[in-house]
Amino acid sequence: MKEDLKFTVYDELGNKLEYKILTTFMLISTKKHYIVYTDETYNKDNKLNTYVSVFDPNDDTVFEDVTNEFEWREINKVIGDNNVD
Repeated sequence: MKEDLKFTVYDELGNKLEYKILTTFMLISTKKHYIVYTDETYNKDNKLNTYVSVFDPNDDTVFEDVTNEFEWREINKVIGDNNVD
């Protein structure tokens, strides 16, 4: 059985937050690596809350926000989900 990959962060109040990694990928058009992850909670429409961040595969301790509409369009082509933050 495949084990879930998870990571833990601490928010500004020191609360421990755990996330499950759904996938990682690189877009040639942006030359960036992306991580798709979830806190395994659901929104009001009962859809899994998922998030996407930019990351450096050589230093996976820092995530960056996705910053523009072009990136979001390209990401949605890969993951096929419009319910991503």
